[in-house]
Amino acid sequence: MLKLEVRSDMAKAGWVVLIFFVLSVLVVACGKDRTTYSDLPDYAFRSEAALSGYKVAVQHRALLTRLPCYCGCGLEPRYTSLADCFFDANSGYNAHAANCAVCLEEAEDAALWHGQGMSLSEVRQSIDQKYQERGPSTKTPPITPGEEVAQ
Repeated sequence: MLKLEVRSDMAKAGWVVLIFFVLSVLVVACGKDRTTYSDLPDYAFRSEAALSGYKVAVQHRALLTRLPCYCGCGLEPRYTSLADCFFDANSGYNAHAANCAVCLEEAEDAALWHGQGMSLSEVRQSIDQKYQERGPSTKTPPITPGEEVAQ
């Protein structure tokens, strides 16, 4: 009888350890980006694409401010650049991009190309060429010769 009780206690302890391990992994996996980007709103976490896009927007806001968006949001006067899809006029966040594949893709492409060494003008030309058929653009002013943004 004693032998059976010891085995039963060991089995219970094994299950407790297993449950604790699984919960620890879940907490770390689910909470990782929220710790690093804790100021992002909940809608930025609605999908991997949205989270990636908002991370890019935070890191490359100055770049996105100089690029048009081609999702059609430019039909509304409050949208003047790709950055406006991620940020509102009060320096908060805008939920628009979380639900817009065009905005998210444009931001990813812009950051990638700029990170690969393209100038601001080259990034703008590439965005225009790739996305101009997607929809009406924002009325983002053209890039002036020699203009750059910090990487």
